[in-house]
Amino acid sequence: MENLNNLFSFDPTKVWSFTTKENIKIYNKITNDYEYKNLLQVKKFLNDKKINIFGKLYKINVPEILNWDSQNKIMSTIECEGVNLEFILRSKNEEYRKLGVKILNRILIFCLSNNFYWVDFAPRNIIINNNEIFIMDFEKGISFEDNNLKKYFRNHVYEEYSSFILPEENMIDEEFVFTLGKEEENKILKVNKINAKRIQSVIKKLGYKDYINLSEYYNAFKILIFAEKPFLENHKIYFPRIELHNFLERSEKNEKAYMKYGEKVLTLYNKKKRG
Repeated sequence: MENLNNLFSFDPTKVWSFTTKENIKIYNKITNDYEYKNLLQVKKFLNDKKINIFGKLYKINVPEILNWDSQNKIMSTIECEGVNLEFILRSKNEEYRKLGVKILNRILIFCLSNNFYWVDFAPRNIIINNNEIFIMDFEKGISFEDNNLKKYFRNHVYEEYSSFILPEENMIDEEFVFTLGKEEENKILKVNKINAKRIQSVIKKLGYKDYINLSEYYNAFKILIFAEKPFLENHKIYFPRIELHNFLERSEKNEKAYMKYGEKVLTLYNKKKRG
């Protein structure tokens, strides 16, 4: 198995790679029929579409499918050569990082202007090379129909999008995203049924044991997002999300580890709020 550290979008328990005799790198991914069908649909939709960034045209594409094993649910794709956009956004080179921000925002505009609602829209799922942009990870879903933009940003895009860009670079209005309608505010959620363990851990640390209404849920979510947002200090950008992610990676992902994660989020939130 080859090193997958340069790709943030792949779970190493589900993905492995090998290089052919012709020196072509192949990625095998355990997935589902849904992602395979979505990838084919996105490829058809893109159909050699291009994005203009600073007067330079980038072709936008998806990984090329080499094989689909429907029985074992293994999809084989050819490597997308280039640099992961999250690496660019993490760069210490300010001009390089700013280019990454503009690419990210341009891709967001492209998706929205084409009514392309990609659930896993995230920098880690975007690869950039000299004249091509690859997007990947479609197992959570896609849509080409008019969508509820608030819910799309709130539930799928905003956290990942805002975690690696400074607040002044953010194109999405947070107040717009998290302002709930009257019919939504008092909707009740069962805490243990919340799928996202990270937000669930924050909610439990805030004292909600059994139930939480939607308004309280998104207040907790805003705490997590605020804690994750990058900030400038002494002309250097700090990325709290990396620290939080590394904390979980070092821990066993059991209930106790997630509760400590929630505590760490709240500590970071209070520290940033005071600062």
